[in-house]
Amino acid sequence: MIQLHYKENVNDTKELAEKLASIGVETIKSLPAKEESLVEQFNTANIPEVIDMLNDSQVKEILIDQRHGSQVTSSNLSLDVKLANEVLKLSEKPVIIAGGIKVENLTQILDEVPCENI
Repeated sequence: MIQLHYKENVNDTKELAEKLASIGVETIKSLPAKEESLVEQFNTANIPEVIDMLNDSQVKEILIDQRHGSQVTSSNLSLDVKLANEVLKLSEKPVIIAGGIKVENLTQILDEVPCENI
């Protein structure tokens, strides 16, 4: 399994996932929480459109990650529960939530986000 977690655009993501699937390697694609990163990678910040693109690909799982760029090591982030629930509702693929999960908010996240993969 490989994780695409940088700035792969939707076409590169689809092509990489297809080629990797042909040799038995599954792909996880990270979904950035920042609007400008979504636009950069998917040409839109519209979550239903983005998820449709990923549903229509060989990507095996979708990873929602609050961390990005200069915030990779930040501990001041919180998971966007609204985004996580929207993606879970729209995705035909398993969803993983990451970034912004801490001891202090874990119980709340588990109560508010019905996700099996953290």
